[in-house]
Amino acid sequence: GFGRFHSNTGTFGRHPWANQDPMFYVHHASVFLVRDLALANLVKNGHAYPPLYGLDEYLTSRGVPECPGNNPTDTTVFKNLVRYKVGQEPGSRHEWKHIMEMWSPERRDYEWVL
Repeated sequence: GFGRFHSNTGTFGRHPWANQDPMFYVHHASVFLVRDLALANLVKNGHAYPPLYGLDEYLTSRGVPECPGNNPTDTTVFKNLVRYKVGQEPGSRHEWKHIMEMWSPERRDYEWVL
């Protein structure tokens, strides 16, 4: 609050209880895998396409934006989270749309091998 972005100690904090759950990374990897398989199924059936998988169309159709900071074109607090495109200022804050585009399956640095 108070006009500042506060650091998030979260899982990668330096306190003694951080990363103590042995299932943390296994659980998150499995959730991401299920999510990616579901999104791939949407694409395969022609229902939605990356990077936003129809979220932008849904927001436009309902006519009411999300809370400020959560819309695809809103600027986030994140910097250097994903690669910058040509013409973007390195070190500037990302928009959600840009983050989702850089995390889309075509741009990833990894793939699931099942």
